[in-house]
Amino acid sequence: VMRQGDIVLREIALDGMRGGVFLGKIKVSRGAKRWSIDSRPSDAIGLALGKRAPIWVTKAVLNSASFDPEDLDNEASHSGPDDLGETL
Repeated sequence: VMRQGDIVLREIALDGMRGGVFLGKIKVSRGAKRWSIDSRPSDAIGLALGKRAPIWVTKAVLNSASFDPEDLDNEASHSGPDDLGETL
């Protein structure tokens, strides 16, 4: 569809989260006209990788989705078979 309509993928942006779900936009152009299309991030990333287009992520998304890997290590070291009964 994009090729037939002379539509160029400019970039994609992962620019929000709502209810723990990432939100994305596909930014395209045709001649001088530019527009954004709401998209699932997985679809947008797939298009960007296929077309070698830039992928942008806002600081707000990075901050809300990031974690300290040491926190995972600490959680794993405190859970074991003995802790299983307590969580059930």
